[in-house]
Amino acid sequence: MALSKVAHHWDDGLGAGMDTLRVAIAGAGIGGLAAAMALAREGVRVDIYEQASELREVGVGLHLASNGSRILRGWGLSEPLARVAVRPAALEVRDWTSGRTLTRQDMGDAWERRFGAPF
Repeated sequence: MALSKVAHHWDDGLGAGMDTLRVAIAGAGIGGLAAAMALAREGVRVDIYEQASELREVGVGLHLASNGSRILRGWGLSEPLARVAVRPAALEVRDWTSGRTLTRQDMGDAWERRFGAPF
């Protein structure tokens, strides 16, 4: 699989006037885009390479723990995420044969208070 040409150059201007490090990132998935944003916020020039001709949903779900949510909040993404995200009310562990709940941990607002960001 060959990578396409540069899909996007990401430089948010924070590094203007500096001798800027330049980094290539292979893949525009959640990891590649998060790495690109973090680096660009530190003034690094980032080139993202992606083999897909377009970015779209691929039929997977993504659970993001509170530590990840705090990072996205710091990047100013709370409002866009709140529009599309689902916040679980609880975490349950069940017996696989009977379906009986073995333990339950409240999440939602309680989780956000405890860990400083939503799950």
